[in-house]
Amino acid sequence: MMYENSEAVHVQISRDEMTAYLTLDEPEEGAYSREQLEYILVEKGVLFGVDKQILQRMIDEGSYYTQTAVAHGEVPVDGQDGFYEYNFKRNPNNKPVIREDGSVDYWSMNLIETVIAGQVIAIYKPAVQGKNGMTVTGKEIPCKIGKELSPIKGRGFERQNDNLTYIASIDGKIDMIEGKININNFHEIYGNVDFNFGNIDFAGDVVIHGNVCTGISVRAGGTITVDGVVEGAKLWAGKDIVLRSGVLGDGKADIFSRGNITAGFFEYAKIEALGDIQADYLLQCEAETKKKIRLEGRKGKILGGRVHAVCGIEANEIGNESELHTIVEAGIGDAVYKRMQELRKELLTLHEDIDKISAGLKKMDELIEANGSFSREDPRRTQLVRARIQYISREKAGKAELRELNQQEEEAKEATIKVGRRIYPGVFLVIGNVKKLVQEAQFAVEYVRREDKIVLKGEQIVG
Repeated sequence: MMYENSEAVHVQISRDEMTAYLTLDEPEEGAYSREQLEYILVEKGVLFGVDKQILQRMIDEGSYYTQTAVAHGEVPVDGQDGFYEYNFKRNPNNKPVIREDGSVDYWSMNLIETVIAGQVIAIYKPAVQGKNGMTVTGKEIPCKIGKELSPIKGRGFERQNDNLTYIASIDGKIDMIEGKININNFHEIYGNVDFNFGNIDFAGDVVIHGNVCTGISVRAGGTITVDGVVEGAKLWAGKDIVLRSGVLGDGKADIFSRGNITAGFFEYAKIEALGDIQADYLLQCEAETKKKIRLEGRKGKILGGRVHAVCGIEANEIGNESELHTIVEAGIGDAVYKRMQELRKELLTLHEDIDKISAGLKKMDELIEANGSFSREDPRRTQLVRARIQYISREKAGKAELRELNQQEEEAKEATIKVGRRIYPGVFLVIGNVKKLVQEAQFAVEYVRREDKIVLKGEQIVG
């Protein structure tokens, strides 16, 4: 088809073919039509992105001898690769914080990242697909394709049914190495734990193949095992503590376990356990346990300090020739009996108060049913309900504590202090609330409480 004035229409396409320009000469006769311009553009190779409104405006406004962009290509929209959002620090802080005064805060270092069972550790964001572009000449411009990532590999977690959410299945230390996530319920350290390493607070077991230096705190929800020496550090374990060497506490070591504590030796340390304490020797220590203290090693000695075990003490030697002040206690004392008495009184009062509140609530409910004198939302009734819940909670806690103390009392009935080799003069013995000062050395003896005296097992009480 040949249009009038076609030779007066000039088309130019940009080098990247993303824009087409149109220049119109003033027609010698007649006028341009939009259809004519569209046809000429196609003839010149402009097949995509023509803006018909611009063509019409050029005609209406008589835009002659001016180059005007009338077609634009479409830029491709690249796809986005899938990615993971992580709900944990993949690179825990290994640098200390510099304080405002210029000093270094080594305690701010955190080389361990922990998670708890049920915690969301990662969420996958699927790839977003892109859109291809187009030049004004009709050539397709391919976009970048968004790529999906492979599922996370590792252990200690589960992928949910949505295939997007990853949940920790255990409490523990989380590590990410080369894209693989591992959650372990133990944390293993090769070397010493000192200021350069920082404190440890871990949900599972902690294994240290080195020393724990003065000023450091190690807290574990599970068992703590230390191959080297523990200095003036603080250890807290939700289960057992195993110290393959021992403790040189310098009066600063503070060790607590909800289970048993076993060590080669303890020197100048504070020790507390809910289970047994076992070591080769105790030197100038404060030791407390709800079970037994056993000194069964080559030395098997208690020298200086104060030790107390509810269920009894066994040692090869207690004290020394210079009569170093040493206190050895077994059973439960007056403080426990006093607390038991207090609890019984508190529980009796709580029970009476609960009965009174329950009676008051029953009366109010009867009046509600009978004549609507009150409502269930009445502030006075709400206050009584809250008070009853609080008292029941306190009663439950008190009963639990009393049961524990009753169990200690029962176990303490058989508590003795047993010496395999020798006990020296100057040792102060306590069984229950009865006390005795050892006046002369005794060999291979076992002390028991009989009425209001501490005697040797098998010894007859006179008078």
